[in-house]
Amino acid sequence: PAYDGAVPSKPPFSHWLIALVSLPGGEVTELTSRLPSALAFVVFTAAFFLFVAKRIGVQAALGASLILLSSSEWFRGASTCRVDTILACSMAGALLSLYGWWEKGFRGIPYIAGVLLVCSALTKGPVGIVLPLGIFSFFVWSQRDFKIGAIPSIASRTLMLCVFATFVVSIWYVLGYIERGDEFLDKIRYENFERFTSTMQDEPHKHGVAYLVGMLAIGLLPWTILLVIAGIQAVIHRSNFKGHSVGAWWRGLPDILKFSVIAAGSIILFFCVPSSKRSVYLLPAYPFLAILVESCLRSKLERVHRMLSLVCVCVAVLAIVISGLALLISSFPFHSVWSSWLASFGSVPSMTMLAVSAVLIISVPRGELRQTLNIPMQALGVAVIGAVFVVSLCVYDAVAQRLSVKTWLSSTEFLAAVKPDQRDQLYSYGSEAYAASFYLNKPFFGATSSLDAGAVVFVEQRKVEDLKKFLTSPIREIARYSNGLEKTSRDLVVVQVEK
Repeated sequence: PAYDGAVPSKPPFSHWLIALVSLPGGEVTELTSRLPSALAFVVFTAAFFLFVAKRIGVQAALGASLILLSSSEWFRGASTCRVDTILACSMAGALLSLYGWWEKGFRGIPYIAGVLLVCSALTKGPVGIVLPLGIFSFFVWSQRDFKIGAIPSIASRTLMLCVFATFVVSIWYVLGYIERGDEFLDKIRYENFERFTSTMQDEPHKHGVAYLVGMLAIGLLPWTILLVIAGIQAVIHRSNFKGHSVGAWWRGLPDILKFSVIAAGSIILFFCVPSSKRSVYLLPAYPFLAILVESCLRSKLERVHRMLSLVCVCVAVLAIVISGLALLISSFPFHSVWSSWLASFGSVPSMTMLAVSAVLIISVPRGELRQTLNIPMQALGVAVIGAVFVVSLCVYDAVAQRLSVKTWLSSTEFLAAVKPDQRDQLYSYGSEAYAASFYLNKPFFGATSSLDAGAVVFVEQRKVEDLKKFLTSPIREIARYSNGLEKTSRDLVVVQVEK
């Protein structure tokens, strides 16, 4: 395996899923490595639709589901081989299950919530248990008007789930300690506690709060634009809210909206604390943001649905045309910055088509859509969600293939630069070249200061000078990869060690 001997920084649940779906074929492929995220995406969206439909209606559930599907960050996460989508679906699913348990007056045992908490923690670590249970406890407390006397009963119920999930998850941690000893404990402490307290030595993904908020706004596109418009409209008509306090507004909200506000707000605030910030950390908040966005936009758009429908149809036609052009450009044999930029827009129209469908659903008054089409809303919901998902996935996948490093690794340029007898001496410096190792099906090793002549090293352009100082032998560049969408400093450079 590539990078053999590395101490795992995260529990292996997503790896187990990849291994499971890879069993029939006998090997891990690009399809099987991405399949768990895609399946979790589909299963969660279906469950989310049913959950919301039961509480605020089928039409609202359809709108919220389409908003979730069309949020660019959520859809992008579902198409990649990463742990973040598995974590988001597990954590958000656990929160929704806990909400259902609260609705029943805590009757019975929330088996589904317990299993999902275990899955969440086995995907990312202790945060998969601590964060959802903390959010749920705060919500229950808020429903009891923040009375101190309610804390013991809330704590006892939460503790029951925490003990169960912690016990199951601890089995893996105990086995990890038996296998790797103190080295394993140091890694777990470093990745969990030092990351949250911002005391990591290398401080990976270090950003400010403004970065995380900005990435959330980008991740919610195209809905961010409509939310800004709705916010401006609310400020213009702020006189309508005179005489209404925040407390009165809060008490007037349906319980599911209160829960969504607390869940989304808590997740965002939690990940604002550590200095290490990435946009994918906020994925568990997206289902709850989708519920809030649907509620906000529906109240604004119902009055203008006929004119808006005409506008949306025009936008949909334009999006289809642009998608077709992007797919055409993606099939061109040449690779350049401009062609890459044009091809990358292929995923944007697909998101727009999803957004158009959602806007149409949200803007039509309740009951009118069903009477017009004369079909059950449940059947319509399944059909629309399925259709827009398939269309968007096809467009996104075609464009992503063009921007993938595997296209370059199979190119004549790369194959001519790296001779067959040199492909067993592949190293990386500064970061693990996981993608290159996977697509080449070759083990990579961490570069050492004394590499043999002929060794091939993958390094980012910004770290080439550091590599020259690190090695005792001179190097020369033999190949370079750039997808045209990032700064030149992030180009992947392939160098060869000379005598």
